[in-house]
Amino acid sequence: MIRFGLPKGNVHKKSLSLAAQLCGGSIDSKKLSFIGPDVEIFFLKHRDIPALVQEHILDAGITSTEWIAEREVNVPVVCTLDWCNTRMSVIQAGNAAVPYKRCITEFPNIAQMYFQSIGAHVQIDVISGSSEAFVPALYDCCVDCVETGGTLMRNNLVEKAIIMESQMVLIARNQTEELLPFCTRVQQALTNI
Repeated sequence: MIRFGLPKGNVHKKSLSLAAQLCGGSIDSKKLSFIGPDVEIFFLKHRDIPALVQEHILDAGITSTEWIAEREVNVPVVCTLDWCNTRMSVIQAGNAAVPYKRCITEFPNIAQMYFQSIGAHVQIDVISGSSEAFVPALYDCCVDCVETGGTLMRNNLVEKAIIMESQMVLIARNQTEELLPFCTRVQQALTNI
């Protein structure tokens, strides 16, 4: 039985569709796990999937590349998906000066690497979830994912720097004979979503 992690959150509907195809029928959208003929599916947070695959708790999963980078894990990427492409960016108020002093983020490792690369000494505080609400009243900037930029525009915020492009990817603990057919099946099922 293959253990497969799918993300909740903004791609949950796509995850549900994929789970239904892999399990061979309709599924209850309120459940957090399902058992199919040869797969056990778990709905998890994006951030947890890379480490669970690296530690062989899951055999494979779908996650985003920013969480692979943030968690500093080394997992093979089987393929890139066209589900929810985003940018990891430094965000400030539209009229703010560039010198950064205080940053709030859900991605402290990525933020630290970026600020070090530009020679900026920035206090980085960590939260869980969206950080845009803290800027500019409580923090000079935040580091967060931007998909369309609509939230930023509505709140007079702008991307000051793009740190990295991020994509959804299918990852697997290794490329064994057991996992390759499953990953191929996932890729085929994804063409129907």
